[in-house]
Amino acid sequence: MLLTLLMLKIAYKDDAMGKTQVYEWFARFKNGDMSIDDNPHFGRPSTARNDENVEKIRELVLTDR
Repeated sequence: MLLTLLMLKIAYKDDAMGKTQVYEWFARFKNGDMSIDDNPHFGRPSTARNDENVEKIRELVLTDR
């Protein structure tokens, strides 16, 4: 795992996965989960940021600086 981590750091520099992420991926692959899709997450849905909400916030900021 450490060799893989080092290779990723060399290849991708600052954009490389962190140590924790590499260990998590190794564990997933070792357990037979070969999917590269991200697991579902709890919390605010990704749809919270859309053009309509961005525009509303922009207007609020501009009217009350």
